[in-house]
Amino acid sequence: MTPMKKYIKYGVFPYKIMLHIALLFFTMMEVVLIIQPDTSYQASIAKYFLYLFMVPTGSGNDVPRMGEKTMLHSVSDTASLVQ
Repeated sequence: MTPMKKYIKYGVFPYKIMLHIALLFFTMMEVVLIIQPDTSYQASIAKYFLYLFMVPTGSGNDVPRMGEKTMLHSVSDTASLVQ
């Protein structure tokens, strides 16, 4: 019998299924709360890496966008950037 059929027939509330649903919900919330701060940090580091070491192709912008085609700087450009 399903938990709802047991509840209808015997009048016993399905605590076990509610406990499992609550555990699933709280586990998902814990994972989201742990991973969320790292995600924004990693995105900002990726954008900064693109700004420092990649050159946009064809767009004319100084700062490349995420997912845009880019090319690496030449060796002399990288050396002048580091100095």
